Amino acid sequence: MADIAIGAIGLGLTAADQAVSVLNFIRDFLVDATHYGDQLPTFRTRITSEIARLQLFSGYLKRATPNGGSQLSALHPVSQSAVLGLLQELEITFAAYTAYVNRHDIVALRQGYARSLEDGIERVGLESRRREVADVPSNLSQKLVWGFFAKKKIVALLKVLEDWNDRSMNLLLCELRFGSGDGGRVVPTASTEAVNATLSTASSFKTLLAERNQPVELTKLMDPAQKLEQPEPSSRVGILTTTLGGATKKRVFCEVKTFELRRRATEPSDEVKRGVQQLVRLLSHPKAREAGFQTLQCIALIRNSKNAYIFAFELPEDLFPDQKPPMTLLQILESRTIDRPSLDDRFAMARSLVKTVAQFHSVDWLHKSIRSENVLFGYRNGRLDYRRPLLVGFEFSRDEKDRSTMERDDRLDRNIYRHPDRQGEPEKRFNALHDIYSLGVVLLELGLWRVAVGFEQEYQSMEAEQIMHSLVEHSQDRLPHYMGEEYTGAVLACLSGSLVSAGGPGLTDAERLELNLALVSNVLEKIRWMDL
Repeated sequence: MADIAIGAIGLGLTAADQAVSVLNFIRDFLVDATHYGDQLPTFRTRITSEIARLQLFSGYLKRATPNGGSQLSALHPVSQSAVLGLLQELEITFAAYTAYVNRHDIVALRQGYARSLEDGIERVGLESRRREVADVPSNLSQKLVWGFFAKKKIVALLKVLEDWNDRSMNLLLCELRFGSGDGGRVVPTASTEAVNATLSTASSFKTLLAERNQPVELTKLMDPAQKLEQPEPSSRVGILTTTLGGATKKRVFCEVKTFELRRRATEPSDEVKRGVQQLVRLLSHPKAREAGFQTLQCIALIRNSKNAYIFAFELPEDLFPDQKPPMTLLQILESRTIDRPSLDDRFAMARSLVKTVAQFHSVDWLHKSIRSENVLFGYRNGRLDYRRPLLVGFEFSRDEKDRSTMERDDRLDRNIYRHPDRQGEPEKRFNALHDIYSLGVVLLELGLWRVAVGFEQEYQSMEAEQIMHSLVEHSQDRLPHYMGEEYTGAVLACLSGSLVSAGGPGLTDAERLELNLALVSNVLEKIRWMDL
């Protein structure tokens, strides 16, 4: 019975490939469909997004597992039956389109459709608007009049496909979280070895966290025998002294997480403690960097005042030898004396940051402070190691399910990285799309090798939406020259919020999964230079 089901699904996957071909055909056919008016770019973008989702689902089922089988064979029997039903639906939906598209040339179809539209214009008496078009067989125009590519027909087809993709992504989400597969490493159909490695790394980070089931005890990280000395109030580097087991001193990178005490309370709330404990659990794993999550390891948590914790991160000797200080991307961009990275280095830097953000999101956490001052660099062979950027600045990070803070901050040098929805007194709950917007601004800075706040002198007087449009314009006008069209497309995908179509103020589980997959397929895959 299972073999028959698998064979049927194999045929269904062929139907999925055919559906992708049809959708590509439709998208190309609509490239100059004037009767869609201003809605044409939106329709083509929606079609592109659904193609990507369909390919991701199909690619997941086709992917080989470590035991030599396919992900298809690793599905739970109930999931197999659901997949079979979904693919049969898809085959029925696209059957007529598949047969039709296979028989016709797109150029002839466009000409025929133009002719049929002109005929319609003449029939309603708008003779003055009629123009000459190429002669095409009358039966072709007749078929087109039947409505295969009419706007109403395409809108209906797109709605059916969006619903189908929603259900397939929900199924994929359930299988990744509760199924019997091999860890849920999803690989797009068109992915390369580098993307396979990326997704495997992200999965291994999730596996590391899953293996560390025991919660981190704050009392151990808050050992009273530890003392922190910061050379100056504004410094983020301090000296951690531990007397337990013999006095030792370590240079550490410090981040301050403040909290509010309830009236007459002397200790933070259980909610605050739980959030700190969960964050420490993520950031204190000794093998996180080996698994590709590029950040520093938290080795101590210090209560430095009545309403603040300090996270102390180790500055490992292999990255920061001879007491060399960490350098932020902001410092490097503003410097006139530090050597610029090569183009290869900038592409590698961008890819590493995207991977790290994708991994952080994969465990349902939000960073909330992605900006150039929170990207650190160590050293290799006495020079800055641009290929291993370290993401820091986790003091506002939280689990995506936790309550979002709405504090006001009007600093332009920070607002420039924030989505307009999160500037001033934010009214919308922070979600992963806001993180990705910030990532897009940093990627733009890497591409132009200039601090974003310096792009325009008028930013201080601009509204948030105007600043966003300015960043988009700088991406469109300047990035292609320096980084190419693919990189530009990746940055615009981050800034536009087009990686997922969210239906509400927050993201559903399915939308979060779809967004992280899109971050890999539509951003990471586009950031390539030569053999990177």
